[in-house]
Amino acid sequence: ISCASSPVSSACNCEMKVATGVKPRLRVGCAVGVASAPAQFAMSNNLHLDGLCFSLHWVKCPPDADAVIAMLSAGLLDLAVVHTEDIVQAIANGSSLRICGTFTS
Repeated sequence: ISCASSPVSSACNCEMKVATGVKPRLRVGCAVGVASAPAQFAMSNNLHLDGLCFSLHWVKCPPDADAVIAMLSAGLLDLAVVHTEDIVQAIANGSSLRICGTFTS
């Protein structure tokens, strides 16, 4: 993954440059109550997952938003789908995590 000069892109948009046939792994976790998120819906219905430029792995997480955020902070997840108020609270308490997008149903 190439993200300009900084290790984290401010807009969370990174260009994927990988060798042919090799797909980087993206580990995604979800907090309780956001099961209707688009990523989980797509995975449960096998919607065009083979065409992605990365290998998507859904990680089973504990039923606690704080635990999911801790897994993300520890590097056990690459992306977490959580309620906005939970991640905003973590950031307000000093976490270096970033909000890359929002989803509303």
